[in-house]
Amino acid sequence: MELAAKIASNPFKTEKTKDGDNLVTLNIGQDERTLCEFYNHYYNKNLKIEVKELRSKRSNEANNLLWKCINLLAAALNNDNWDQYLIELERYGKYTCILVGADGYDDLKNLWRDTKKVGERTSLDGKVFYEVLCFYGSSTYDSKEFSRLLDGVIEDMKDAGVVLPTQEVIEKAKKNR
Repeated sequence: MELAAKIASNPFKTEKTKDGDNLVTLNIGQDERTLCEFYNHYYNKNLKIEVKELRSKRSNEANNLLWKCINLLAAALNNDNWDQYLIELERYGKYTCILVGADGYDDLKNLWRDTKKVGERTSLDGKVFYEVLCFYGSSTYDSKEFSRLLDGVIEDMKDAGVVLPTQEVIEKAKKNR
């Protein structure tokens, strides 16, 4: 189960169990069904909890604007739309760097939106490894990451002399993310 919550207890005035363990109170909102479902499934069970900051998701409007800009830029540069998207991901997108055995590189490529070999190493026993940048697709981006990508594409449009969307259109798309 995934739910949004805020820490509602003060860490310096935290309640303690009779065994001395710290208790943290979470505010999960007013939805009684969520509370009942959470309680019924997890009461008195040991839980593994992963905590992440909740960020707003981007809108379809922002996504549509990104692709419109990429299509216009690709046409101006005589590129394929998909190739231009990958160029923009490399310039402004989110990625991780992975060291992978040469024999596993093709499998790795199938797991990521795009990959780029940036180095090669050979181990003492002669096995070849590639240093690979693995790019996340923009569908996984939060609003801040997506704005950086969109702003970068718009800058590339300016540099290429492509007619830009109006500032009003850009701001509206970003506002509705």
